[in-house]
Amino acid sequence: MPTVLNNYPDRRQDVDGYIARIDCGEIGRRYVLELDGVAYLVAVADCAQPRDVQHLEYAFGGSWLADVDAMLWDDLPRYPQQARLWPVRAWQMERRRWSRIE
Repeated sequence: MPTVLNNYPDRRQDVDGYIARIDCGEIGRRYVLELDGVAYLVAVADCAQPRDVQHLEYAFGGSWLADVDAMLWDDLPRYPQQARLWPVRAWQMERRRWSRIE
């Protein structure tokens, strides 16, 4: 992602990390990425392009959320894992709902 951010500095945001989504129309949107018990505020900085047939099937089968940048990847095991990607507002509403239950 550093190359993308160097080439498009207007895509920089004050977030924990960046992701690339399949839909290029999402560039600039912010999400909360819940992964391994931690919530990260992330911004879409690039389009993710499927690289081969299996990647294409995985991506469009609904199993692939996004590619994450090195800032997030360095803290994670180096294999695909289950995650949730929330629009920020939906995540905030869900957190409020759970806080009322607790």
